[in-house]
This record gives sequence, C-alpha cells and structure tokens, in this order.
Amino acid sequence: EQKLGNHDKAVEIFKKGIDTRLNYYGLKNIYTSTSIRNYAKAIERRGGEGDIDRAGKIFKEVETLREGLIKEGPDNYWLGQIYSDLSEHYAIIGEYPRAKEYALRAVAIFRVKGPERDLSNAILELAIADYHLGNIEESIKYFKECLDFAENSYNHGHPYLKVVTTYYQKALKELKK
Repeated sequence: EQKLGNHDKAVEIFKKGIDTRLNYYGLKNIYTSTSIRNYAKAIERRGGEGDIDRAGKIFKEVETLREGLIKEGPDNYWLGQIYSDLSEHYAIIGEYPRAKEYALRAVAIFRVKGPERDLSNAILELAIADYHLGNIEESIKYFKECLDFAENSYNHGHPYLKVVTTYYQKALKELKK
C-alpha cells in the first residue's frame, strides 16, 4: 500500500503488525522493534499534520529499544538501520547537525556489516547533511560514492539515482561559486 501512495492504509496495516508482534514476541524483541520502525516510516511518509514529530518520537523509542536489546558495536546492523532512519528524520526537519551525527553512526556500522544498499543510503544521508551544513567538498565526495553505487545498482529512472544526481549537481554548482 505504501509504495502505491496509500499512506493511510499503510499506517493502518503497520499498526496491526505491531499488535501481532507484541502478542507473539512481546515488546523486547527485534522483530517487534522492526514493526514499530516500519509504522514510524509509514507515518513519516504520510506527512500529515503532526506526523513528522510523531514519527521522530517513535524512531527514538525504537533506538532505545534496540540499544537495550543489542550491545552497541560496529557490527550492529539493527542499530545502523535506526540510525539511518533518524538521520533522514532530522534532515527532514532541518536539524542537519543531528542528521550528520546519526548518519556517521550508521555509516560506521554498515561499512563493517550491512548490505551495500544500506551503506549507500547512510552515505547519502551524510552527504545531504554535509551539503546543508555548507561542507560542500565533503558532500561531493559522498555524493560521488553514492552515484557510483547507484549507477551500478539501479536503472536510470530509479528515484534514488535521481536524488543522488540532483544533489550532486547542486553541490558541484555550489563549489564553483
């Protein structure tokens, strides 16, 4: 439903998923935390009044839950995932220093252990934060890394490739000023 743009239905479905996971696994379980994370992503993408703040609070709850479940370390995929989500969230609300902080955490984890796609997403969040913080040369380096990944992994019409290309071109123009 979410990929079809029906965000209200997606929120409803993910909420039911949380209830199912809570009944089956209880709260202190990685699968339950994943359902809660998916619910927050659906709320954030819906973008209604108060949704962005609500999603941010839920992401923080998932962070706390996962940190309690898993010892923090550089090979912790699940924490990397929520750190990447928090980075994206803070960028959406314009808190770029916090976005960068969480992106750096996610990148550190995914460089050690994690799918290349997740690493690329975290690097993109880092590049976006650096761009908005005025660290143009750093952002270009990260956008180029993402672009190399995207060109080898996606077709030319893929939204990820479009986002990376657009930001990369903006950063290059900023550098020429």
